Amino acid sequence: MFWTNLMKTLGKGFVVLGIIVSVIAGLGVMSISDETKIIGVLVIVIGVVGSFISAAGVMMICEISQNTAEMKRLLEQNQNRYYGGTQE
Repeated sequence: MFWTNLMKTLGKGFVVLGIIVSVIAGLGVMSISDETKIIGVLVIVIGVVGSFISAAGVMMICEISQNTAEMKRLLEQNQNRYYGGTQE
């Protein structure tokens, strides 16, 4: 499960990076003029939400992968216990 753990770690890093970039971009847009303050706030909010949604998608796929591997392991363990390791 090396790749799954690696993707989880990268997902967490991309959330932090996405939040930082969104806040910097939003503050940059807000500093242009008074009319762009609302747009700057929207950039921050949409960037943060988008960051969380994309990381949640990656985490969800990793969880499905880990759960599938665990179910396979348990099924093989039970098959070996009840059928003596023979396959039909």
